[in-house]
Amino acid sequence: MSDEYFSEHELGSLARNQDVITQAFWSALTVLIHTRMNDGSLAEKFPLNCFEAPVPVGSDESAIKLAFVGELPSTEWPLVDNRIPETLAALDAVEFFYRYVSKVTRKDYDSYCKHNHLVSFDREAGRQEYLQDVNRLFRRNGLAYELRADGHVQRLPPVVLREALSKAIFRTGDGELDRILELARSKFSEPDVNLRREAVEKLWDAWERLKTIEPGPDKKAQTETLFIRAIPEPKLRERINDEAIALTSLGNEFAIRHSETNKIIISEPEFLDYLFHRLFSLILMLLRRTSRIQ
Repeated sequence: MSDEYFSEHELGSLARNQDVITQAFWSALTVLIHTRMNDGSLAEKFPLNCFEAPVPVGSDESAIKLAFVGELPSTEWPLVDNRIPETLAALDAVEFFYRYVSKVTRKDYDSYCKHNHLVSFDREAGRQEYLQDVNRLFRRNGLAYELRADGHVQRLPPVVLREALSKAIFRTGDGELDRILELARSKFSEPDVNLRREAVEKLWDAWERLKTIEPGPDKKAQTETLFIRAIPEPKLRERINDEAIALTSLGNEFAIRHSETNKIIISEPEFLDYLFHRLFSLILMLLRRTSRIQ
């Protein structure tokens, strides 16, 4: 059964372009976590045992607290719906509970103690339900994040880049260029803006290496050969070459390819998205036109 609401069927989902965790999302997530604590979904890893037998009857909240504070010392415990942590801390919390959640698959009632014994669990089923619930909250709140099956929260790139980033397979014939491009792509999908800035830097490194992939006596001649192969029409090639020169200059003038103290550091997420999109689109076109990508 689809977990979409009627409005989504009729109007489509909200644009998922928000990078900062919202009050609505955090409040809903705290309810989701408390529900999982109360229904025994964390009892396989953190068992609160029956006083008569070593069989879990619920989740041990004190043990959960110790583990949470130990792994995420910068995040307040207990989770409170009206106190939103920093975005990265909130996403760490999402990942923490994915690691330990399980689904209770069998309960036996203990009539003497008047409670249920939690007899068996399904870790994968519990994770899948948790993943679906969290991703629905991300989607319904327009947040550009997604919890993956490996337990890692991934940032969704801007829509205009999303398909290209997810489907491109780099086969340039140069292993180092493939590695740098893949590294740029993976870092650009991280929630941490510092890693996304590193992605932009890596993309500019890839750009400089791509200019030398064709045979030729020097970098200028190699770049010209690349552009002639990719763009046979002279006037269009001239205009796109102007764009390439501008991007090269931008990388040199700002703290992208160089780190001198007089270089301006670009840290705003929207600017990083723009710069990555601008150069990645050019690189992708050149690779496709020269049959170096699948």
